[in-house]
Amino acid sequence: MLLFPVGAFIAIRPVLQKGVDGKRKWYIFNILVAAILISSFILIGIGFSEDIYKCDILRIPNCD
Repeated sequence: MLLFPVGAFIAIRPVLQKGVDGKRKWYIFNILVAAILISSFILIGIGFSEDIYKCDILRIPNCD
């Protein structure tokens, strides 16, 4: 799961670098991939957190 932010950083890295002319280029595909990876990381993290909260903190019986 921790590889999602690493992949997003790798995808967005070309956008953060300046070119020879001093301007940044916007690579729409890289931005899209980074956004998908970050949103997936957030959604999966919320799902795991909800499961931990229900099973371990609230102690709901038969929690799978």
